[in-house]
Amino acid sequence: MHDSKLLCLLKHLSDDDIKALKLFVHSPFLNKNKVLITLFEYIIRYAPLYTSSKLARKNVFKKLYPTKEYDTNRLSVLISKLYKLIQEYLVISELQNNDFRFKRMITKSFSNRNIQQSIEGISKKLVKELKQKGIKDIHYYSELFQINNELYTHPDTIRFASAVNSINEACENLDLFFILARLRYICEMYMRRIIIGVRFNEDIVPLICQLVEQHYVDQHPAFSMYLSIIKLCKESPDEAIFLSVKKRLFEEHESMSSDDSRAIHGYLINITNFVINAGKDHFAKQQFELYQFGIEEQLIKVDEQLTGTTFINIAVVGSACGEFDWIENFIQKYQFFLHPTLRNSVVALAMAFLFFHKQNYDKAHSILIDLDKWEYNYQWRGRSLRLRCYYENFLSNPNDFDFVLNSIQTFQGFIQKDTTLSENRKKGYLNFSKWLKKIATQKNKKNMEYRNILSIIEKEKLLNELNEEKVIMVKKWLISKLKEL
Repeated sequence: MHDSKLLCLLKHLSDDDIKALKLFVHSPFLNKNKVLITLFEYIIRYAPLYTSSKLARKNVFKKLYPTKEYDTNRLSVLISKLYKLIQEYLVISELQNNDFRFKRMITKSFSNRNIQQSIEGISKKLVKELKQKGIKDIHYYSELFQINNELYTHPDTIRFASAVNSINEACENLDLFFILARLRYICEMYMRRIIIGVRFNEDIVPLICQLVEQHYVDQHPAFSMYLSIIKLCKESPDEAIFLSVKKRLFEEHESMSSDDSRAIHGYLINITNFVINAGKDHFAKQQFELYQFGIEEQLIKVDEQLTGTTFINIAVVGSACGEFDWIENFIQKYQFFLHPTLRNSVVALAMAFLFFHKQNYDKAHSILIDLDKWEYNYQWRGRSLRLRCYYENFLSNPNDFDFVLNSIQTFQGFIQKDTTLSENRKKGYLNFSKWLKKIATQKNKKNMEYRNILSIIEKEKLLNELNEEKVIMVKKWLISKLKEL
C-alpha cells in the first residue's frame, strides 16, 4: 500500500495533525469501527516516511486479521474508510480554524431547521464582521451575496415588505462578484495568450471594461488595477500605465486581499518578460524591483511558490541589474525553501549566473563543470550558460576559437539527440547555438584580419534577422555580442 492515496495523505500531515487525528479516530461519535482504529495505530508507527516493508498490504492485513486468509477487497474497503475519516478530520479542522466559515455553517444549519430569528442575528454579525475587515475581493462579495440570498429566500421572510433590503444587497454583491471575477479571469486568459500563445474569445472584454470604467473603477483598487492590466495586454504595453499599476501595487497592496495582490504582482512580472523579449531592456530593472518587492512583502510565498524556476529567474534578473549583494543574500537565505531534491542544482545555477554577470567567467565555469550531475531540467540552461562563458573568454583569448566552435557543435549534437525537450525549447536552444556560431565566426575573422569584416549595412541586416527570430534563447545577450563586432 506504499503508493496508496492514504499514505500520500498521511505524509503531508504535521505532527500536530497526527496527534489530533488520533483523538478524532478514537472518538466513538465519529468512528465506531474498532478495526479502523487498529489500522490507523499500526500505520502511524511508521511515520513520517511510511516506507517500511511492514506496510505491504499482506503484512497490514495479517496485523488486522491474524487468523484470516488475505482478502484484498476487504483491506481496500478499510483503507478507503480510513481515508474518508481523515478527510472528515481535515474539513472539521478547517472549520475550527476559520471562525467566519464556522458561523456560516451555523446559519445554514439554522436555515435548514427554519430557525429564522437566530439566522438574522448571526447573519447581521457576519456582515458586520466582513465589512470591518475592509478587504474586498471575490470571496467578500460572494459571502455577502450568499448571506443576503439566504435571508431573502428563507420561508419566514416577508418578501414584499418595503423594509426587506436583503434582495438589494444580494443583487449588488452578486454584480460586484461577477465583475471582479470576470476581470481576474480576463487577465488570466491574456497571460495564457502572452506566455503560451493560446487565444480566447474576447467579445465580452470591451463590455466588461466599459462597465468597470462607468460604474466600478472607484469601488476598490483591484477593479481599476485589473482593468489597467487588461489594457497593457490588449495593446502594445504603455509604460506609463505599467508604472502606475506598479506604484499602486507597492502603495496599496495592504488594502487588497493577498489573492488579488499576488495575482497583479504575477501579471506585472509576466508583462515585463514580454516587453523585455520585445527589446525593451530597461524593463529588467522594473522586473527586479517587482521580484524584490514580492519576496520582501511575501507576495511570493516562499514556502509554497518558490520553485526552482522562480529562484533562478530572480537570481538572473537581479544579477543582470548589478544587484549582486542582494542576490547573494537572497541565495543564502531562501535556498532552504527549495525542494531538497532540487536545491543543489538550482543554487549552483543561480551562483553561476551571479558570477557570469560579475564577469567572472572562470568562476562561473568552475560551477558549471559538474552540471551533468544536476537535476535534468536545469542542465540545458547550464549548458547554454557554459557556452556563453566560453565565448566571453574567447574575446580575450582569440586562440580559443576552435574550442568554442567544437563546444557549440557538441551542444547542438546533444540537443538534437535529446528526446525529452519540448520542440519549442529545442528550437530555442538550436537557434541560440546557430547565432552564437555566426557571431564567433565573424569575431574570429575580425581577429585574423585586424579589421572590421562586416560593413554597417551587413551588421544591420544580421541584427534585423536576429531580432526577427521568434524562438531563441538569450536573444538580448546575442544582440549585445553582435553589436560589439
